[in-house]
Amino acid sequence: MTKKQTHGQRARQYWREAQAAGNTALAADFEQVLHGLEQPRAKAIGLLMKRLNATPHQEVKYFISRVFEKAKDERVLRPLLKAIADPGNTGFAANFIWACSSYDCTKHLPFFVRLLLRSTDPGEPALACLHVLDNMKGPFQPTVLKRSVAQLLRRRGPQLVPDADVHQLDELLTTQAAYILLDKYFTQLNREYKQSR
Repeated sequence: MTKKQTHGQRARQYWREAQAAGNTALAADFEQVLHGLEQPRAKAIGLLMKRLNATPHQEVKYFISRVFEKAKDERVLRPLLKAIADPGNTGFAANFIWACSSYDCTKHLPFFVRLLLRSTDPGEPALACLHVLDNMKGPFQPTVLKRSVAQLLRRRGPQLVPDADVHQLDELLTTQAAYILLDKYFTQLNREYKQSR
């Protein structure tokens, strides 16, 4: 069994590979990541947050999103949400959504519901959103949760994709999202009811 690489070892490997390929810009970017990883933990997270927003390289963004997934530092949510919303990351948003799924994103419920509602492709980003919803701990504000569920159930599928199979999958995923939220809300109400007795 091979020993799992640390983030620093993996970043150094990517840096070497970029150098060997003659991609000096990517190598320089990974060098900045390495510099950040060598700092004390709090400073390292801060430097990587800045690098995530500054780098044009999806390889570096992906690497940082994996670091943030394991960081157990809620400060990373803001730059991850910004990366998800950035049109420059179209086609790569799932990387940042998966990283968010390691955190309790209850207070960002409307953001992830909007993300599902605006999706035109019920693929990996939608699945990652379901994981984010499933990992929300609550408590949920009743009006926010009910509005979110109603929006999900009213969705008519990806407007830009005429494929009937895609419409079915989209309906399945958005209904699953509504079910996850209703199940969590039921648990919350049940707990509150029992505590009030």
